[in-house]
Amino acid sequence: MIMDKKCEIVRDLLFGYKDNTLHNESKKLVEEHLKTCENCNKIFQDLKEEENNISSEKKK
Repeated sequence: MIMDKKCEIVRDLLFGYKDNTLHNESKKLVEEHLKTCENCNKIFQDLKEEENNISSEKKK
């Protein structure tokens, strides 16, 4: 699978996006990219799911 430069940049920003720590321009870049890139969107969903699982484990 070949990743383009934008995917690499967005993937580097996903943790910050998830944690809501990005500046507006970076946030917009990620949001726009996730609308059109299935692969990056899947990675982001997996990230969120993983965080939810960790939160659930801590509550036990």
